[in-house]
Amino acid sequence: MSPLWVASYIVLWVVVAALAVVMTGLLRQFGIFQMRFGDDPGVLMTPEGLNRGVVAPDFEAIDLRTQRPIHLSAFHGRRVLLVFLTTSCSSCHDLVPHLNDIARDRQNEVDMIVVCYGDGATCAEFARQTDLRPAVVADPTNAIATRYETQRAPFAFLIDATGTILIRGVVNTWPQLEAILKEEGTFQRSLWHPTADDATTADGDRRMDKVVIR
Repeated sequence: MSPLWVASYIVLWVVVAALAVVMTGLLRQFGIFQMRFGDDPGVLMTPEGLNRGVVAPDFEAIDLRTQRPIHLSAFHGRRVLLVFLTTSCSSCHDLVPHLNDIARDRQNEVDMIVVCYGDGATCAEFARQTDLRPAVVADPTNAIATRYETQRAPFAFLIDATGTILIRGVVNTWPQLEAILKEEGTFQRSLWHPTADDATTADGDRRMDKVVIR
């Protein structure tokens, strides 16, 4: 066996080992990408829920953590993520750590209000057990959900600084939750056409009476 052949053999194995390391790294990154973004990173759009471009209905309810009244209108000038959850939904439980991450890490970008389907005691216990950090309000009669035209959970609305709905949809997973913050998940603007039965402003935006939850 000549020295040249031995040297070539060694170089070949070095190259193979290097390629194996590179491929392992690429596969690992691809796995992280899939876990991070999923097959479809867009929020799941459904027919229900107030359309994009509609003014978000104001409401007043009690923050179950602070026991103080909370008004959606008080967040004017800030983006708001309005998330509807229910205590019996497994996806809602799984979503809580991600909601906490957003409330902690993106507080300069967006405020968050969680609307919980159920009575105050049940929702307060849910928030305690899951260590839910954002503001939580109970919606025992579905009054808030009805005004937002949704009965699904988890379901979210992203509202801009003027109080207008930017996007809405089902947020079962972290990728869908992040997608709604990026306004991803729809390819054309949903249009709302006012009717004679609707109260509208001069520019066609729908206005609604404020809901008060006591």
